[in-house]
Amino acid sequence: MNNHWILWQIADTDQWQWCLPANDGRMEYPVQQGSLATAANMIGDQATNVLIQSEQLVLTEVKVTARSQRQAAAALPFMLEEQLADAPENLHFASRASETRGHYQVAVIDQQLLTRIVTQITEQGIRLIGLYADLQALPATESTSLLISDDRVLVRQSDGLGFAATLPGTIMAPATALRQALAEELGHGSARLLPDGRAATTRAAVLINAAAAHTIEFDDIFRDALYHPGAPVIAAALSLAQRQHSS
Repeated sequence: MNNHWILWQIADTDQWQWCLPANDGRMEYPVQQGSLATAANMIGDQATNVLIQSEQLVLTEVKVTARSQRQAAAALPFMLEEQLADAPENLHFASRASETRGHYQVAVIDQQLLTRIVTQITEQGIRLIGLYADLQALPATESTSLLISDDRVLVRQSDGLGFAATLPGTIMAPATALRQALAEELGHGSARLLPDGRAATTRAAVLINAAAAHTIEFDDIFRDALYHPGAPVIAAALSLAQRQHSS
């Protein structure tokens, strides 16, 4: 993305932000904020990559037996149909070959949403050259990159895939009820509650964070077993890591 403008919309607003990174990691032009028209006046017809909120996409990897990328692309909608909330004909599928032979990385987005994003940007005269999930703007490492910002969590895996989620469960029961019930265990301790970072005992943080993660079932699922291991496991691992001062 370096040497090209990067543009993204602030969630739930009509405001946009944009910047121009350099190859050496510096910012040739720092982050600015304003309307899309203001961004277009500054960027002009220069090449621009747009970041889409990762919650609006499905990023996954699929093993496909196919002779060509075209055949693989044709097969992907049918292979992923049971994992998607909408019919394949309403979705746009973008794919590329993975480093693992016979595997393809896939991004899926609502077709109408994609059309709306592309239209509003190109109508302003901005030269769009690429669309990326915003988690892909996190540093590429051999492990995992994590960003916790306000009520969002972005996770980028070493293979470039990942996931993102807002944390609406933190302001809903049972998480709020657990905060009240465990009030004596809050305000002190080595663990932290999401997303506000309030101190808590390990036990309280595990219970509250796990409940919040699972409240609206916007967490992971192991389809074959029909259960959600991530909500309790990650909450427990995070709190224990904080207690032990692990990275």
